[in-house]
Amino acid sequence: MLQNCNIWTKNKLIKRLELSKQEALEMFKDDEYKLDLINNMDEKDTVISAYMQEDFVDLCRGPHVESTKVMKYFKLIK
Repeated sequence: MLQNCNIWTKNKLIKRLELSKQEALEMFKDDEYKLDLINNMDEKDTVISAYMQEDFVDLCRGPHVESTKVMKYFKLIK
């Protein structure tokens, strides 16, 4: 089912952050699950990426769209 959602009219930017392991540990210090994920990453072989939209930041490999402007129609799978 396609949803028409007004989020695209707000054109909220989605920014990719590339973090060192230490920066990621500090950023997610209150999230036990994310700390476990980060601690199991090899800092020499892995770029730790997170995506930020306004004040919300989450770990993610990405990629993401640059803004919500392109999300006029989407299909929810789960």
